Amino acid sequence: MTPTPTGSSSDARAFDGSVHVRFLDTMLASTGDAAMIEDADHGRLYLIPFDDVYFTYLTRTDASVDHPDRGRLGVWRVSAGGRAEDAVMWTLDEPPPELARFGRFVIFDGTKVSIEVVPADGTVV
Repeated sequence: MTPTPTGSSSDARAFDGSVHVRFLDTMLASTGDAAMIEDADHGRLYLIPFDDVYFTYLTRTDASVDHPDRGRLGVWRVSAGGRAEDAVMWTLDEPPPELARFGRFVIFDGTKVSIEVVPADGTVV
């Protein structure tokens, strides 16, 4: 079973700062245009625009997940640095109406990648 992010989608809001995602030493995404969702099970999740994801090391799988709060999610794997990891990223393929504006965004699994968050004030989270 593929783990999926949980929590209320209606809480999605813009994040003022930058978010950088790495798998090992490989940069997978870097953005100043992230949004975030507070998730009851996983803490803060960052939604990253497609345009700020480096797809070179990412491959979409045949799997998809129907999530009650986020709609249909596409499942992606990463291969870099001689290692691979499944279900590292989800695309919001068919988001519910309250997340429709995030249809071209992704969510990374923070247990499988390193997510560096730098708020606009410069502190590193």
